[in-house]
Amino acid sequence: MIRDERGAVSSVEFRRCVRVFDDQGKFSPVFDEQERVTISADSVILAIGQAVAKGIPLEENGVFLAGDIAGGQMSVVHAVASGRAAAERIDKFLGGDGDLSVRLGSYPLPNPRIGREEGFVPRPRVPFPCASAADTVFVDLLLNQ
Repeated sequence: MIRDERGAVSSVEFRRCVRVFDDQGKFSPVFDEQERVTISADSVILAIGQAVAKGIPLEENGVFLAGDIAGGQMSVVHAVASGRAAAERIDKFLGGDGDLSVRLGSYPLPNPRIGREEGFVPRPRVPFPCASAADTVFVDLLLNQ
């Protein structure tokens, strides 16, 4: 991360990774210091799946843990679920019932049997708007490597 004079994030610099594991299969990334890309940013979310550091307090006395710190390395989906479970524990701690289910509307449940829709096969495709490859940041990053 690159910070401005006030200490706020202003951009992120990426280096090309040429190797992730060493010859023994241990995590040992090697970067090409000559190939760097900088992208402007005003916030950065780090989600790198690290092990829990020693000295982290247990979940007690109003301290609540979620994500990697609560259960070790996990996927983003598991980390979000862990955060939701922690929110439920916080709600109970504060006197609630722990039910944080959110319903955005009342919709009938879909029929579990999809069935056959007459006329489906000959139906023409609907055009989907897409940006040209030249207009995307991803392609620009690949081209500048």
